[in-house]
Amino acid sequence: MTRQSFNKNYAALVAAYSISNKLSDESQDVYWEMLHNIPEEKFIRGVKSCLAKCKFFPTIAELGEASLPPVRDFKAPLPPVD
Repeated sequence: MTRQSFNKNYAALVAAYSISNKLSDESQDVYWEMLHNIPEEKFIRGVKSCLAKCKFFPTIAELGEASLPPVRDFKAPLPPVD
């Protein structure tokens, strides 16, 4: 994802939560550093998901999980039964 796209979506989060006025500029840099490898379209979906579900400003982990949810392997082999 590009920094410009990240900044736009981060600004949407900042605008939506009242605690955001207490966030420092360094916070945005930390979020960028940890989340910049997420594909842009997935990050946008993650931001929208957090806006819809999170009561508080999402953590890096919450944004990452919303953007790249864990994949369940339903075809994993079952353990042997005695």
